[in-house]
Amino acid sequence: MSTIKNCQFPIGNLKEIDIHLYNILQCNNITEMLLKCIEITKQYPPLYTRKWEKEEDMKCESTTNTTANNNTTTNNCRNKSFRALQFNILAEGLSADPKNQPPHDHESNEVSSFGDFITVNNPTVVFDYKNFRRWRLLEEILRFQPDVITLQECDHYYDFFEPILNKIGFNGVFQPKSKSPCLYFGYYSDGVAIFYNTKLFHINPMKSESGTGTGLESQFYQSFPKPSPHIMVDLIYIGTTTSSNDSEINESTNTTEHTTEQHPIQHPIQHPIQHVLLCTTHLKAKSSNEFELIRLAQIQAIMQNMDEYYVKCADMCSDDSNISVVDTDVITDTNTTATTAMHKYSVLFMGDFNTDSYDYKDTKALVVPYILSTSGSSGTNNGSTGTNNGSSGTNNGSTKPWDTLVNAYPLYESHPALDHDHQDTYYTTWKVRPRGEVTHIIDYILYNPQYLIVLNRLKTPNYNEISSSNSHCPDISYPSDHIAQCVDFQFV
Repeated sequence: MSTIKNCQFPIGNLKEIDIHLYNILQCNNITEMLLKCIEITKQYPPLYTRKWEKEEDMKCESTTNTTANNNTTTNNCRNKSFRALQFNILAEGLSADPKNQPPHDHESNEVSSFGDFITVNNPTVVFDYKNFRRWRLLEEILRFQPDVITLQECDHYYDFFEPILNKIGFNGVFQPKSKSPCLYFGYYSDGVAIFYNTKLFHINPMKSESGTGTGLESQFYQSFPKPSPHIMVDLIYIGTTTSSNDSEINESTNTTEHTTEQHPIQHPIQHPIQHVLLCTTHLKAKSSNEFELIRLAQIQAIMQNMDEYYVKCADMCSDDSNISVVDTDVITDTNTTATTAMHKYSVLFMGDFNTDSYDYKDTKALVVPYILSTSGSSGTNNGSTGTNNGSSGTNNGSTKPWDTLVNAYPLYESHPALDHDHQDTYYTTWKVRPRGEVTHIIDYILYNPQYLIVLNRLKTPNYNEISSSNSHCPDISYPSDHIAQCVDFQFV
């Protein structure tokens, strides 16, 4: 039996096969899609309220208004800025109704049983992927209008997320797991995905010998199924050179409307050339010292791949531009001419690492401390631009762009309290399973503060609102057991 089974876009009359998907694909912009998602699930309570936290030194503002009782937010600062969203969307194959017929045969006699989320009210609705949950997932993504999206546990890339996001100007890359646990229950392989807004980013258009046949063979990206699924792309920021007609602000809804063009307008790249080296992964699950060692081995291999990928990016940029140096913050003249260029590599390392940054119970934290120590950062940070800014790192004097990585959200030194007296405590998952109720910070948006600053952060849902639910997440007002993170960045 194949170790990878990908979903496929429906064949036949889509209007008859999947009327909601058909209707969503008739939408021409984000606003229409968002309203359509809300309409599909309007008989149920809305998504949890999300609010923005602004940095003191922010250069612009984000505004929030309400559409059909749901918050939608537009980033009004498009000058050298972009919005990044990280989201583990909870695979259908790991949370389906046990009465459902899975899409393909499987050797085990096991059935997916609502993901063992034993306290969820009305689970047949909450975990109804086709008629409810996929639309809530899409709404949670669209209402914050990100420019870069990383997803984990994505098992409906080809038949849902890719065609929908492509319609509003996003390109994507997908890497399925080599042996997805979803196959055990007869469902499609889940994996990781990256999407980027082609109005703000070009993928570095250099030829390369990589990839796994996911549709961008002539583009510059790399994806790996092992040791954990991960993808790396080299994005070139073009936001400052796009036409004012590329996206418009709708004054009635205050949302950004994208045209249906699926490929970026070709603008000349201006100097300095801003690169974003974007990586996403999903590390091994379960909390124990044994599994933490597995995760550590995974992250070490991924960072080695990042190192090799960066060198290849640098070499190919140099070959393409006839400029011998593309390392960060370096300008070089070649052939005694006046031709100069500067390639500045920012880093975004986003994903579900399945581990805290601190020791928890009997498990000693290894992964996050390793990343931060390798990059020359301390074990904790507050996500601000002042922490570890300009550190040269400890990696043998390396000047690679991840020499200093910090998290865009708070990292704690020990497990934080989450109760009525600590309502502002940050978390990325709050769930109830047979072993009890747990809250953790296991999802991360890591960046290098030398070249990126945080403008705004999306806060976790209101404590009182989410604590009133027996299951916390997922439930009728939130479609995953992980909370989507979203951050506005600006290039330095």
